[in-house]
Amino acid sequence: MNATLRGLVFDIKRDCSEDGPGIRTTVFFKGCPLHCVWCQNPEGQGGKPDCGVCQGESQTGWAQGGCWYELDELLYRVLIDRPFYDSTGGGVTVSGGEPTFQMAFIGEFLKRLRQQGVDTAIETCGFFHYDSFARLVLPYLNRIYYDLKLVDEA
Repeated sequence: MNATLRGLVFDIKRDCSEDGPGIRTTVFFKGCPLHCVWCQNPEGQGGKPDCGVCQGESQTGWAQGGCWYELDELLYRVLIDRPFYDSTGGGVTVSGGEPTFQMAFIGEFLKRLRQQGVDTAIETCGFFHYDSFARLVLPYLNRIYYDLKLVDEA
């Protein structure tokens, strides 16, 4: 594995109960190819860090909308909640943006979680290269939440 593999994350939410069974940690990855006008997380659409209004204490008054994480650092951040996953049947959900926008990183992230016995889920719009998804991500998922965006009745 490439030691410099990094993922761009715009939020980590703990104690989630709506993104899969049990108590979960949901990691929101930046980048999405759709740019829907009704997007629930428009701050996650761009594929690079953005400047935004400060969320908390800051010397400059501004904060980045997105932080780069190395794999071990992000694993450490989510595995802090391992006792909650184990006691409730919870785990980790990757969301976004569109998490498959960072296919290689989330694949390795999910693989390492599964190796530790953590339940994994993905929330996706489904706009990705299926062969890459099937090879890099699918083997390391317990469940998929597919967010159907638009239907043409024709």
